[in-house]
This record gives sequence, structure tokens and C-alpha cells, in this order.
Amino acid sequence: MDQIAELARVAAPAITRLMVTESWALLRDGIAALWQQIYPGQGEVIARDLDAIREEMRNPVGEDAPTAEVVQQEWRRRLRRHLEENPELVPQLEQLLDSLQVAAPAPRQVHQTARATGGSTVNQAGGNITIVTTK
Repeated sequence: MDQIAELARVAAPAITRLMVTESWALLRDGIAALWQQIYPGQGEVIARDLDAIREEMRNPVGEDAPTAEVVQQEWRRRLRRHLEENPELVPQLEQLLDSLQVAAPAPRQVHQTARATGGSTVNQAGGNITIVTTK
């Protein structure tokens, strides 16, 4: 995965996670400042858009209320597209995420213990498993 795709993958969930924290204003203002550099005069528009999405997520009304997953997908696409077109903004977004202590999610850890007795068989997997038996 290239640097921009990875950055978008990390930043998109951060947007939805930080919507309900004290760090929200810092993230919103940082994203708005990045947009302002790409599209002069649009920083305030994106800040209002982010606030509206935040409000919809905090107080969902009806079936059209956005879910965190939908918002993350949308922002992953938007960030990736804008960063690919404006790679000079990559260090600035990385710095913003670092300042808010946003890191990539830790890999899922799986711990399993099993004991087979009496001729039985144990099959364990931390994900998908296919078992083929022959007789």
C-alpha cells in the first residue's frame, strides 16, 4: 500500500473517532486548513460540512443518518484523491495526526489454547480456516 493510501486509511477513522472527543475542534480546523490550501475560500465550507456530519452522527434522525463506516469510506476516498492531487499536503496531514496522537490501529491479536485428548483433533485459526479430511 502506498503512503497516500495508508495515510488516508489511518486518517479517515480518526475523523469519526475524534468527532466525539475534545480534540474534535483541532482536527476539524486542521482538515479545514488543508482544504483551504487546495481550494482557497473553501476551508470554512469543509469545517461546516464536518460539523454537520458530526452532529448527524451524534444525534441520528431517521434512516438517512450516516454511520461511522459510511463517513470513514467517504473520507478515505476524499483524502486519498486530494492527497494524490496535492502530495505536498501529506506531511501536513501526518503532522496533524501526530499532534493528535492518532496512530494506525494495532493489529488484532489472537491467543488460543486447546488440548486434545482421547484421539480427538483440534483445529484453531485466528481467521478463516478450511479443513479437508480424507478417508
